[in-house]
Amino acid sequence: MCIRDRWVAHAELAADTGTEVKILYANRRYGDRILLDELDRLAATYPGRFQVQDLVSREEAPAGALQGRVSPELLSGVFEWGNAGNDAEVRWLGVGTKAMKKDLAAMIEGMGLPAKQHGLLSKQLLPRL
Repeated sequence: MCIRDRWVAHAELAADTGTEVKILYANRRYGDRILLDELDRLAATYPGRFQVQDLVSREEAPAGALQGRVSPELLSGVFEWGNAGNDAEVRWLGVGTKAMKKDLAAMIEGMGLPAKQHGLLSKQLLPRL
């Protein structure tokens, strides 16, 4: 996570439109997570509208976390894309290295959610917020 991503999550929630923000927080190890106090504050400030789902790839997942790698199946399960009939309202933002973001974008676009229509920053929402 970087400062831009935290700001985007906070701005989406503060807009008070009823928007829900869900973060898939993928790390190699559970202990690699950062900014936990800030994530806890967002969850306390916006109960029912802000969630974090942890995912670890290099160790057994602790209770409440998922274990494995990001895949279309995992994304569909965590975010209910393609399951809830609300895909038109979905916006996403990939975080990580350039290669990770490129791979994630290709994966999500392959699920029918191209960045041009669904990518949070490509919709130029930041100036509005």
